[in-house]
Amino acid sequence: MDAHLLSWIGLNLDDTLKVLSLLGTFVAWLLASQRKPRLEAFFIHGSSHPIPQSQLPIHTHSLVVRNSGSYTATGVRISHAFVPQNTDIQVYPDRPKTITPFGQNGSEILIDRLRPRESLTLSYLYPGPTLLTQFGTNVKFDDGFASFSEMQHVRVIAPWARGLVVGLMLAGFSLVLYFGFKIALYILKAL
Repeated sequence: MDAHLLSWIGLNLDDTLKVLSLLGTFVAWLLASQRKPRLEAFFIHGSSHPIPQSQLPIHTHSLVVRNSGSYTATGVRISHAFVPQNTDIQVYPDRPKTITPFGQNGSEILIDRLRPRESLTLSYLYPGPTLLTQFGTNVKFDDGFASFSEMQHVRVIAPWARGLVVGLMLAGFSLVLYFGFKIALYILKAL
């Protein structure tokens, strides 16, 4: 950059690169935090209960669907490729839903909307020998598909500690941008 161009605002080249790296970090943060829904789904348990008077055990599992985004997710569909007969599916908290059968043994549960930071728990009770992996569960909404993840019980990190980690990550990103600009200018001057 021309030194005369920068002199009228009182910045030298080094200060300009620092400001650009901070602005780049801010722009990257803005792009990453776009207002959009983001659905996550995970199974929190699966178990089998033997019944003494029956040859078949009773199985249960629970599915949690959560909107971790910052915008309302609409048209949330929880579809199952296979649902055994006599399966009871409960949705908590209770809300209006539409259950539509499809195929030979499949079904789809339609929930109108899921607000930001809201979650639903679907509890399944069904006779064995069917396992939860045989349901073929898929969660989608009007803007895409939910990301399925395995749940592990972990310690909750305090909000101040999360803020500290995010602040250090942003500072590191800003530093990387700064040195990237310095290296790019060094290479341009060498040419």
